[in-house]
Amino acid sequence: MYATPHPVVLTPDWLPPFLPDRAAELAELTETLGDPYPATPPPWIAAVVGPSGSGTSATARLAARRIVEGLHREAPGATPALVRVRVAEASGTQGVASGLLKGLDGGFEPRGFPVAEILAGFLRRLAREHRPAVVVLDDIGPDAPDLGPVVRALTAPARFLPEGAESPPTTWTILAGRSEAEAAWARVHRAGLPRAARLTLPPLRPGTVRAIVLDRATRALGHAPPAELVDRLVERCAREGRGVTRALDLLRRELLGPSNGRPAPATSGPGSDRSPVEPRVLAALERATRGRAATLGEIRAWEVRLAGEEGARPLPATTLWRRMVRLQAAGVIRRDVRPGGPGGTRSTIEIVGPIPFYALTDSARTRRAASAPSVGPGARTPSAPWAAAA
Repeated sequence: MYATPHPVVLTPDWLPPFLPDRAAELAELTETLGDPYPATPPPWIAAVVGPSGSGTSATARLAARRIVEGLHREAPGATPALVRVRVAEASGTQGVASGLLKGLDGGFEPRGFPVAEILAGFLRRLAREHRPAVVVLDDIGPDAPDLGPVVRALTAPARFLPEGAESPPTTWTILAGRSEAEAAWARVHRAGLPRAARLTLPPLRPGTVRAIVLDRATRALGHAPPAELVDRLVERCAREGRGVTRALDLLRRELLGPSNGRPAPATSGPGSDRSPVEPRVLAALERATRGRAATLGEIRAWEVRLAGEEGARPLPATTLWRRMVRLQAAGVIRRDVRPGGPGGTRSTIEIVGPIPFYALTDSARTRRAASAPSVGPGARTPSAPWAAAA
């Protein structure tokens, strides 16, 4: 581990001021979406598509930031809203719609509201406050929920306003995700995304990946990193056939240690979920993986078995999935989508970090504290951070 005075630049959500090798793509997005207003009438929508690790997220977010900065130049007193929703972490279409409204109202609780009402609440609030909004729907993968209702609402907001209301809010929509998510993109095109507005990124060249890793390491350390460190990470990334996302993940592990592969922000933002995860789910996750990647079906089979041993009812499949999304957001697990299985893809899950203390239920915290090893010779460490909670 290294002394890292600026760890915030290593967080996945940190956005660099520029992205090497993407100037042409940013210029094309600016022409489509305007700086800040395009020459064509609304709806203003575009998509950034590419292989994993090609910089789709960073490109979309940089374009969104340019629009917001342009709106501030046009009207210094304006308060445009920049709302980003990570689709991969949302729970279905309702979760994506809820993420939009939570971007304006962090205290919103979506339970019991249909998708149409949530979207209407988001658009009506923008119209009431006369705020333009730039929306980024990020991390769209093969297992993404149906984004059609969301895209239709953003491209035709007048349908969601009360009769006789003033003009609809001004919105820009940018979607970003993986090119292999063809089913998700087909649904989005049917909902109103023109195919001409879909920008495809090529993979980043090894030299560009190295420049990004070097820049991020220099910002985090406050000085230039050892050249052999950067070379080793880039070579490993190229050997694995992964993009810059994997290279930055390896850099986080090198600089912050394996338990901090995805450091959490210093403060939790609106809508952050710190609800407990059942010890039975953690035990099922540990037993299904055991040092390898496991499918969600394998984890669920263990959860059903453990629930039977406890005399409890197994969790519904959707509830178990939400637990996995929560653990992924906390940096505990990593989920990869691979070819095969129903629908042509299969999700695999592996453990990459320790369970945060707040993820345990109160009874699990008590058992963990009671079973903590004493300090001294011969003290043994549990095989997994949640072994005591199983």
